[in-house]
Amino acid sequence: MRHLFALIGLFFLSFSAMRALPYEEARDRAWFLTDKMAYELNLTEEQYERAYQINLDYLLSINSASDCYGNYWTYRNLDLQCILSASQYSLFLTLDYFLRPVRWLRAAWYFPVFEHYRRNYFYFARPHVYISYRGGSWRRRGHNDPSPYRGFVVRPSTGMRDLYRAGHHRRPAVSRPGRPAPRPEYRPNTQRPPRPSARPHRQEARPDNRQPGRTFGNKRNPSTSTRTTPTRRFTAPRQTNKSGSAGRTGHRTPERRATR
Repeated sequence: MRHLFALIGLFFLSFSAMRALPYEEARDRAWFLTDKMAYELNLTEEQYERAYQINLDYLLSINSASDCYGNYWTYRNLDLQCILSASQYSLFLTLDYFLRPVRWLRAAWYFPVFEHYRRNYFYFARPHVYISYRGGSWRRRGHNDPSPYRGFVVRPSTGMRDLYRAGHHRRPAVSRPGRPAPRPEYRPNTQRPPRPSARPHRQEARPDNRQPGRTFGNKRNPSTSTRTTPTRRFTAPRQTNKSGSAGRTGHRTPERRATR
């Protein structure tokens, strides 16, 4: 009996921990998921906008683990089938991280797409309706109601992956969800950056036209005067011997022999 109450307590504890995704987080996850779908399925820009709206509606609708594969999951697949071509939808069904984008695992929402792509990295800029569209188109949708995207015509256009590989598609300035930057305009840069100089640039010395020994006011500067100071020479004094005759320094006088 105690084990039964323990299991019931764990069930209610996990159920109370389960919560719906906040709008900011759901919007970031929808952009990340749609960005990878646009690259792998080669969506056009018009399909990119619609796929983002569908993914956002789906993430804002789930409140429990059963909603991940319930009616809202069916609505998402029907809406995506309307906006994708036959080949794109067939490829979509083979990619499980697109087909089942969210799960409830270990008391938290888990997105399998993060196993295949690096977080906070985006191929394309955010959709045009990223700010204006806030979801809610499924609130009054019945089980037998047709898809609001029924009659959508896939117009022939160049896919976003092809534009990305050709270098003609803009990238987001800051690839960080929650803090997107303004959409940058694509401007190809055909100029080469200048090569840095190996030697530092030296400034040419300006010639000094001032006269030596002159300062402001035509006054002489004693420190820069050109007057030369005469040098004095000192000579060694002459030495005399015992006989009184002068001789050179260090010169020895010969001695006289005594006469008998």
